[in-house]
Amino acid sequence: MTENRKALYKWELCLLWCVFAFSVVSAQERFEDKDVGFSMERPANWQAAQPGEVLANARTKLVMNPRVLNQLLEENKGVVEVVTFLKYPISSRNGVIPTIKVNLRNIPEMPTYRFKESIVDSFRSLKSTFPDFTFVKEPEAVEVDGFYTVYAVCSYTLKTLKGNEKVNVWVYALKRKHNFVQVTFMDGEKEDNSEMFERLAKTIRLASSKQ
Repeated sequence: MTENRKALYKWELCLLWCVFAFSVVSAQERFEDKDVGFSMERPANWQAAQPGEVLANARTKLVMNPRVLNQLLEENKGVVEVVTFLKYPISSRNGVIPTIKVNLRNIPEMPTYRFKESIVDSFRSLKSTFPDFTFVKEPEAVEVDGFYTVYAVCSYTLKTLKGNEKVNVWVYALKRKHNFVQVTFMDGEKEDNSEMFERLAKTIRLASSKQ
């Protein structure tokens, strides 16, 4: 092999390695639940919580009227927890841990406008629990992966054993015929994950056959 050919060969290998390295770095692992028909990119270096772990943690760390807390837990019955991602181990912090939660809930067949009304009504009910509840972005109808979706951003204060902390919550409720998938992104005032949340929301895929 001539010196020129050797140099060209090394350059080709270098290019191949760069392409391979770029592919490895840029590839993002996806979470997928085939039974639900839902998938989304996994947030890098976040961990999946055990089913029910977040609710159990709320019981021990939130300062809330027991009657109200029990009511919230009661309303959560019938909700299928698809997956919950936590930025930090749940036992590592007393304050708000940035969280991504995906739930599935059955609904009767209804027109899209009524679906939006029901989601807005559920937001309004939070006002009695969190007096400073406010919409950063009012609920609106958008399209996510071809599905009618109610999207809103809200803010309110959580009272924990270590003090009060303002949280920001992004909600996407994707409607199918007899159920809807709700994807909720939450973080606290101490760190901003909004850019990552918005990027992950664009990776949501939902199967229409899982009605």
